[in-house]
Amino acid sequence: MAGPRPRRRFRVTGPSEQPEGQKDGMTNGFTGFAMGSAGRSVSGSVKDSRECAARPRSRDPIEPGLISDAPRRSSLLLLAFVFAASSATVGLPSPSWAQAQEAQEQESGDSDGTDSGIEEIVVRGEASASSEDFAAGDSVTGFGAEDLAALGAADIADLAAFTPNLEIVTSGSTTPTFFIRGVGLNDFNANSTGAVAVYQDDIAINAPALQLSTLFDIEAVNVLRGPQGTGLARNASAGAIKIYSRKPTGKFGGFLRSDFGNYDYRDFEGAVEAPIYEDLLAARFAFRYTDRDGTMKNRCGDAPAFADRVEVPETSNTDPDNPGLFQLGKSRTDGPWSICGEPVERIGDPPFVSTIPEGLASRVNDKNNWAARGTVLFQPTLDMSWLVNGHGSRRDELTRLGQSYGTKGSFCKDGDVDNCGFPTQDSDSALVDGLLGGRQGTGIGYQAPEVAKKLIELAPCKAGFPGKPGGDCRAPANRKSGNDADIQVARGLARHLDSKPWIGDFNRTGPTTNDTYGTYVKGDMVLPHGLQLTTTTGYDAYDRKIDIDLDFSPETLFQILTKDDGWQVAQDLKLQG
Repeated sequence: MAGPRPRRRFRVTGPSEQPEGQKDGMTNGFTGFAMGSAGRSVSGSVKDSRECAARPRSRDPIEPGLISDAPRRSSLLLLAFVFAASSATVGLPSPSWAQAQEAQEQESGDSDGTDSGIEEIVVRGEASASSEDFAAGDSVTGFGAEDLAALGAADIADLAAFTPNLEIVTSGSTTPTFFIRGVGLNDFNANSTGAVAVYQDDIAINAPALQLSTLFDIEAVNVLRGPQGTGLARNASAGAIKIYSRKPTGKFGGFLRSDFGNYDYRDFEGAVEAPIYEDLLAARFAFRYTDRDGTMKNRCGDAPAFADRVEVPETSNTDPDNPGLFQLGKSRTDGPWSICGEPVERIGDPPFVSTIPEGLASRVNDKNNWAARGTVLFQPTLDMSWLVNGHGSRRDELTRLGQSYGTKGSFCKDGDVDNCGFPTQDSDSALVDGLLGGRQGTGIGYQAPEVAKKLIELAPCKAGFPGKPGGDCRAPANRKSGNDADIQVARGLARHLDSKPWIGDFNRTGPTTNDTYGTYVKGDMVLPHGLQLTTTTGYDAYDRKIDIDLDFSPETLFQILTKDDGWQVAQDLKLQG
């Protein structure tokens, strides 16, 4: 004859180490846990879901006498279930609550002298991989999936404005440098290793061409500030940036998000997942596609054919049918021979026309990239799981450009035009070389048209006329107004920079392309004697082309055209217990 069934008691506890400062949007909830036989504890697992479910797998009815015999324990049982359900919304219970609850139950059992032969079902919330950074790090800023969507972050460079002490400098769209608390490496070489470690799903991303990958279907991004002495990022002297993508859960699900904006902006992000074989094999596929027209107008774009361009006149020619620049009162940067402010030289063989290439884009700073990822979760046993991931992306954009302001020229300090080195003056004590808003280069170089126009508005003596292509501001009567205009424009640029940041003049517009692809395999195995083995292997490669106009002007002063490719392999083996 069967004896009486053991009584059951539920106890809800939090993770062993609850991370402090965890942001909203990164809250973990409890999911399915089950009853077992007497003397057995069953732990729950943390998922992205915010649902809380608790149901006994045993179909045996609960004896009525159990509740009536222990009303106090029944109240604790009800309290535990209510707290477990609410924790799915407000976060995991703190360790202090769990310890206090356990102490209360132990005290209650000791006081009434009853036997502790009660089957105890322990429901334990396990912290996600991303939340472990909060327990290990001294100073961590975390971004959850909701945060990234609200900020519209396309890559980790977009997070610098919202992260204290983090600075990410980009020279183009594929060459970043990272600084945390001022510590970093100001080197844009393809094989440079910075002081800030970047990780994607526990894989070290060392090559700069791979570090600005597209953010999509992300669980969390954590920025760890300060030297890292433990964990994957150990020996990173400035800090670490860790990116965690979402993994398959073994359930059917998915989402699709889209954004639209001006300049024909379109952004699509989505994911779909499904179980392939229940409790054994599951898969998740995610993607993101972004496209936008250029936001900056290039005045050098759509230049006329070389055969239709006007030849620059000689410097001086008294022939009335073919006057020179001196007789016209114009310079080599004036139209119609100059297309967008570039100096046109009479060097080499004729015709002496502008060298601006044909077919340049009329709008720059566009976006065109996509990224995709496929992940498979394989769980052959309860003590073993494997994640296999394949990912790839392509960036095909015009070069990211800005505006150039020269510093060639001089001004008279404190308005002292009487000691500024003008003709017939013996002193140049007030002369200061270097003037923001001046021309660039060594000769008659490029000057932004809006700057030249503003100078003429403030000092009409700067306008050229026949016999004086550069104006007549050096005349004694015009020196003060010319100097005041130079200083006013320079101060305005220093305070407010470009008044028209959406317009520029560029004789090289790109493109920049970067194809990346890779895979990783991660295995977790529970070994005898309380040991756990984790192995992570990753391979990533890129093929990149950079065509960039670094002088940001229609002149050829500093331009780069380079092609490179590379690959990396990462392996991490961890045994703990």
